[in-house]
Amino acid sequence: MFIFFFFFLMIRRPPRSTLFPYTTLFRSDALPGIFTDSDFIGGGTDGKGHEIGFGYQVASNWKLSTTFFDNTRGLTGGGSDFQRLQVDLKFKF
Repeated sequence: MFIFFFFFLMIRRPPRSTLFPYTTLFRSDALPGIFTDSDFIGGGTDGKGHEIGFGYQVASNWKLSTTFFDNTRGLTGGGSDFQRLQVDLKFKF
């Protein structure tokens, strides 16, 4: 049964659209800033926030994605808002 289910997952068509929400919190002493994602709070640590993204497969191997970041950086010093919108066109070969 397991082998049949795995084979079914391998041959089925990938979904045409995806929606992904994330919530993240990085304390100021969580890890070195060079290991963090530069999209979240512009890089570094000491921030929290949300990431909401949507992707749509426009053609076979082409995907259009958008991601919105609504973050607060500098939690120990009062905090400031950080918002970013990214639009990506991805090609897979």
